Amino acid sequence: MPEDLVMAITNKKAVYKFTMMQPNGKHLTLIKQLIEQGKIKPVVNKVFKFGEAIEALIFQHTGRAKGKIVINVK
Repeated sequence: MPEDLVMAITNKKAVYKFTMMQPNGKHLTLIKQLIEQGKIKPVVNKVFKFGEAIEALIFQHTGRAKGKIVINVK
């Protein structure tokens, strides 16, 4: 873990947990339909390149993100 991130966590006495979720076909289909109908709108705050994943994680932990943080793996 990057030292900046460790310091941010330590200074705030925060606990870092990483959660992996399995995709659920029914839920993803429903979300897709809601997006296409304009009933929900995903908010993307910032897109990082794969090589900037550490910076993305540090940005996430600043608490300044006002939407999802995307890491582009292409």
